[in-house]
Amino acid sequence: MFTLTASYFIASNVWSTSTVNCKKESFPIKCLKENYDFLLKNDEKQFWDLVHSSEKKALKCTSILKTAEYLDLFQFVKGAASIEEYFAEKIEQKLIIVNPKCFLEAYKILSSEGQKRILIDIKAPIFATNDQLSNALEPFKQDPKFAVFFKSYSIDLPIELKHKK
Repeated sequence: MFTLTASYFIASNVWSTSTVNCKKESFPIKCLKENYDFLLKNDEKQFWDLVHSSEKKALKCTSILKTAEYLDLFQFVKGAASIEEYFAEKIEQKLIIVNPKCFLEAYKILSSEGQKRILIDIKAPIFATNDQLSNALEPFKQDPKFAVFFKSYSIDLPIELKHKK
């Protein structure tokens, strides 16, 4: 009985202290998504290195897939105000206002959860005004490729969602 208990204790401690190295993975952002909470709690340096690396690729807008990968990370932010603000600032000020077409193209290929999370933020922006976002997006409003976005964007959020983020 003691051997079994001791073996279980040793095995569970080894597992819980094991490290994740997403930088060595072929798809580091996929690894980050799968290990988001673990990395945030146990390896903040790797967490931020991966996020910043993804941000640089996303804001260049040379690959819509890379931009969408970055935007999709936002859905994992839960309860961490500083991380929420970081993503909100980048999305609002450095992507939508600077390169709205890139944002819209990437938004189209996000998961429905990713789209919903982005909409909640940009309907109640923190770092840009509603007018700034609307003005940046306005030139693309009549483009049929983005009709789904504009239909969702124009619907008011229920008051409880504006404050839920």
